[in-house]
Amino acid sequence: MHRYSSTPFFILFLILIFIFMVGLPGCTKGNDQTITEMTQPVAMIGLSVTPEITPSPSPTIPDIVSPTPSPEPNSPKNPEVWISPVIPDEFINMVQPSSRFNLADSVNMSDFSLQVLADPSSEEKKFCSAEWVYAVVVPFPTIEDDIAFKDIQQVWFGEKENPSGKTSPLMTQETYEILESAWGEPAVDRFQIVEQDEILDYAWQEQPSWAIIPFEELDPRWKVLTVDGMSPLDSELDTGRYPLTLHFCLKQTPGKDETDWTEYKDVFQGTNRDPEKMTSVVLTGTTALVRNLAFKMETNGINYPAEKIKNLLQGANILHISNEVSFFGDCPPAVPVFRESRFCSNPRYLDFLKSIGVDVIELTGNHLFDWGKEPFLQTLELYKENNIPVYGGGINLDLARQPFLIEHNGNRFAFIGCSPAGPENVWATDKQPGTATCDFDWIREEIDRLEKSGYLTIFTFQHFESDDYVPHSSQRVDFIKVSQAGADIVSGSQSHFPQGMAFMGDNFIHYGLGNLFFDQMEKLKRDQFIDRHIFYDGRYISTVLLTTVLEDYAQPRPMLPAEREKFLKKVFKASGW
Repeated sequence: MHRYSSTPFFILFLILIFIFMVGLPGCTKGNDQTITEMTQPVAMIGLSVTPEITPSPSPTIPDIVSPTPSPEPNSPKNPEVWISPVIPDEFINMVQPSSRFNLADSVNMSDFSLQVLADPSSEEKKFCSAEWVYAVVVPFPTIEDDIAFKDIQQVWFGEKENPSGKTSPLMTQETYEILESAWGEPAVDRFQIVEQDEILDYAWQEQPSWAIIPFEELDPRWKVLTVDGMSPLDSELDTGRYPLTLHFCLKQTPGKDETDWTEYKDVFQGTNRDPEKMTSVVLTGTTALVRNLAFKMETNGINYPAEKIKNLLQGANILHISNEVSFFGDCPPAVPVFRESRFCSNPRYLDFLKSIGVDVIELTGNHLFDWGKEPFLQTLELYKENNIPVYGGGINLDLARQPFLIEHNGNRFAFIGCSPAGPENVWATDKQPGTATCDFDWIREEIDRLEKSGYLTIFTFQHFESDDYVPHSSQRVDFIKVSQAGADIVSGSQSHFPQGMAFMGDNFIHYGLGNLFFDQMEKLKRDQFIDRHIFYDGRYISTVLLTTVLEDYAQPRPMLPAEREKFLKKVFKASGW
């Protein structure tokens, strides 16, 4: 029996295992380690080739990327919009790019553009969603009130000389560029370019002069002319008809796919003249429903005095009346006695004040105690029962000095008044009713307090009377003190004689408006001012001087053009203008 050695069979067995293992696909890292350890015996038996083993790379975790959503079928892409460079920055700031549109660098790269049109057609108006309003303005002491738009355009295109010998129209570079875009290129040398912060002073220095400015740049020292009888200061203005309204409209870019972009109109809405931010305050002079005027009310009807000027008063958002006389149940019947100066009014006459839309009554008059303290107290109660606010007088000094506060269209107003004229028995004290006395320390502190609280201050005086267009020295001193304290408007309610005006910076002073409803038919005392002050977005921007003349001892009427021109020339001269 032969004996065989097992060693060669064992070696052969190992070689077969090696060949088998090398041929296996997809070895893992764990298998690689096992194979490396098992190659050592192979080197020991003298094999000529040692297999090279390359480890597999370490596994990695891929970044998580949000999938890009597929666009909705038939959904339009965001449009590319080109905005004309002449459109004011104030408007562009209102319509910053949103998720609904992108800004294009040029009109050729846009889907549609926002451009300026002066008089869009009915079809173009469908794509107009914003407007910018401009005003024709002149220095405040200017007689004329209106200008025809055709005259403006004829001057622009060099077809006629400037009206009334005025200098070439003034405007800023920005205004020139937008008007050129809307109206077309003007004639050479038919305008003057002035910096915005210089244009007002330049116009006053170069009178007679006129300018075209955007509504938001209005200042009380400008007088706003009506254009074809329409004024941007009128809250009821139809801006579609007003010729100085420029429209911002979307226009399809030629060559682009025809698309209805009207759905994007709401993105491009805006204006520099929002009537919901505008307030008109009408201040008036002396009212005394007594004597001849009361007799006319009894014979011609209680509303007779206001029949010819009712629209001037009712057009105000806030109407001020300085009623200098107390209502008294035992007031004697009115008789047409001219010289009688002890006054009271029938309580029925309050219906007349209500009919003209009075919003606040000033109680600084010096005839309030003509029939004693009791009628004044009855008057306070009567106003209270009819929800008519008062200021400048009260049941004691503290209440007499309380301002009347009112807000309209976001504009906040404070009315304050006092009487330096007296007589002494009409002044309120801590224990006695009457009118507010004038303490200038209190006035300065109160105006400062109200200003810091966001109020526009209107201060009215019952000052010493003067039958002269020129205010007397003590009157000027007191009015200027209050204006310098910060009152936006200082107005004289005392004067039966119309007086001059002044500006302290942008604050307006009118020393005396004359009568409103009183029976004085003497020459010059018949002439009257009604001041309509315009406020916008918390700022005082303009004053319109309305002028009337008294007739029939009771009934004011608007002045005729020739009467108004003569009257304004006298008052402006007395004002030093």
